[in-house]
Amino acid sequence: LHAQEMLGIVSSSHSGIIGSLINPAVPVTSPYYLDINIFSGDAFFENNYVYLAKEEYRFKRFLSKNPQYPTHGTGNNMIAYDYYNSKDKYGYANARVLGPSAALTVGRHSFGIVTGTRTVMSTRNVPSEMAKFVFEQLDYSPQNNINYTHSRNIYNAELAWAEAGFNYSYVIKQKGTDYWAGGITAKLLKGYAGGYMYSNDVDYIYKAGDTLQVNNFDGEVGYSLPLDYQTNELMDNPRFRGKGFG
Repeated sequence: LHAQEMLGIVSSSHSGIIGSLINPAVPVTSPYYLDINIFSGDAFFENNYVYLAKEEYRFKRFLSKNPQYPTHGTGNNMIAYDYYNSKDKYGYANARVLGPSAALTVGRHSFGIVTGTRTVMSTRNVPSEMAKFVFEQLDYSPQNNINYTHSRNIYNAELAWAEAGFNYSYVIKQKGTDYWAGGITAKLLKGYAGGYMYSNDVDYIYKAGDTLQVNNFDGEVGYSLPLDYQTNELMDNPRFRGKGFG
């Protein structure tokens, strides 16, 4: 097994069916006549608020038998640090699992199937004190009993879905080692869960204990989850709560 960035997998000249994630014409350019992917995964997270201290997470620590990782924070034993300043915060996360997939090349044609699951989250314009409340799990007394108001837009959205599709690619013209190739991947998308929230104006006070006083909220919230909303129990029927094509 070779662990690497997803960029290294999909952009390789030997990427095969995995390369179709960024360019559907790639499978026909692969040197393999048959390429089979059993399992590939990638996780990516970017933000301007939470970080790990590099001196605390040197690679050799992961190879030790019983690694001990430092914890800190206000009574929550956090493994991360936060940039606690007045700047708005943003975050983006993307996790992908490419399941059983394959591509077969016959002459100038390549035929492939792809399966997988994805989860994507994006949030932006989050006020610094909101980020701090989340980071400290609401246990941050210096921000209690303060009236916060925000008239700018705050956004958050997330989506989780499965996908299955068919890939076709073709060498349109070739002269020596130079060639033109084109391709397309058509996918059926089946949504597990999703949600979003945005606000144009919010006015609130978080009081000591567990009391949140909302004086005003102008915005919208929507969600679709595989839960029984009365009992919060997971529901398998229906397993998918939305669908589409890509």
